[in-house]
Amino acid sequence: MNVPSRMLKYGEEPPVVPSHLRLPPRPAGEAPPLSNQGLIRVAYSDPATGVFVGSPAITRLDAGTLLVSHDFFPLWNTPKGTAILASTDGGVTWQHRALVDGMYWASLFMHRGALYMLGADDSYSWRNGVSIARSSDGGFTWNRSTVMQPPPGCQFGTGAVPVMREGGRLWRGIEHWCGGLRWPQDYHALLIHAPEDSDLMVPSSWQASQAVQFNSSQMLPAWMPGPVSGGGYLEGNAVRLPFGGGVGLLLRCRVVDGLSRLYSLQQACLFKLAAAPDPTPGPEPAPQPEDATHHGRQLTALRARSSGGWEAAAGSGGDALPPPSPPHRPLLWHGFVDMPGGGNKFQVRFDPMSGRYLALTNPSIDRYGSNSDARNILVLAHSLNLIDWRIATTVLVPNDGLPWEQSLWHTGYHYADWIIDGQDMLAAIRTAYDGANSYHNSNQITFKRIVNYRQFLPPSTGPTEF
Repeated sequence: MNVPSRMLKYGEEPPVVPSHLRLPPRPAGEAPPLSNQGLIRVAYSDPATGVFVGSPAITRLDAGTLLVSHDFFPLWNTPKGTAILASTDGGVTWQHRALVDGMYWASLFMHRGALYMLGADDSYSWRNGVSIARSSDGGFTWNRSTVMQPPPGCQFGTGAVPVMREGGRLWRGIEHWCGGLRWPQDYHALLIHAPEDSDLMVPSSWQASQAVQFNSSQMLPAWMPGPVSGGGYLEGNAVRLPFGGGVGLLLRCRVVDGLSRLYSLQQACLFKLAAAPDPTPGPEPAPQPEDATHHGRQLTALRARSSGGWEAAAGSGGDALPPPSPPHRPLLWHGFVDMPGGGNKFQVRFDPMSGRYLALTNPSIDRYGSNSDARNILVLAHSLNLIDWRIATTVLVPNDGLPWEQSLWHTGYHYADWIIDGQDMLAAIRTAYDGANSYHNSNQITFKRIVNYRQFLPPSTGPTEF
């Protein structure tokens, strides 16, 4: 079959491993059995093929079945899809169930007895839309629908990020891109959402917030010293804000210097979704600008404008976005959040048993070394308020037999998705290990059970609800 040529997808370019740190390629064929810190191989792609595996997502189908999904990259000129694998023995062994054509960067979740994936489509139209797929038979067969189109000249992009339930709606972070060559500065972040009781396969069920691009003049804080020239964000997590604060968006965030070199990997970016405008607004609340000495530690209230609209984060041109009409509520810039590994992809969810937000992250461990973007350490991080983050424990270390500097370039445990399963945390991890040609070009999707994960967290006062 002749596949039509299409433009390259926007996104991060694979890194170039320094010549003196390259490893000889592994002979083509299946890799040896995995023996590494309790990791179990879910899927494998031979690096010799030039096809890699990514976007892992995990959910529990029922009491006896776990499901993991993943896609393939780069496949620039080849139809894309997402594979579904199942385990009926607690993650010890995995079997292929389906390949869903046209689905990419997908979240995997259960909703009212049905299994869903929500991500982007790959329709060869140069305008990737928001795509959803549903299975009623445990992931063997799927129906897929495109439920939202991007603005003209744009396309949606995303990762496998959480689908959150809050306020009778389902929420998910996503981004779109409208041209430009800067990664990730040219992304626009937004939230999409639908009523819980709606037909999720129908486009009319879905709404979106306003999209906002990183604005260096307004978003770079005074406490972040130069030489900083700009930044960007992507792969945002829909989060329920503490203290009844509504819905927020916490994103992987990167800051670059004047030569486009990575400046920091230790901050995430936080927005708050504006509340629906009150038709009879009261007095204007006093502004509460971010205190430069607090690094954004207060979750500021929404600031009403005298016009009755809402003050939104500014777009790339520096002007405030116009007051929207529902449902396109604006995202209000809160600020940078100090978070270990906030510049790499992470998944944040709230754990009601510990009363904490949790994430598996890749902290910056070689900022001044040969690879500031290294991801060969995976940690469990926690926070009570989304602002103050701490590392609870180290989950994975290189364990690859390589000299440290080579490990920085060839081993990766990243893009981890996770769920709570009783007393354990179950994770699906994009893994570059034992033969991968770089930490970025992952040759495996692996499964990890973190037994009794709450033993690593500070004492809890019991189940917590906002």
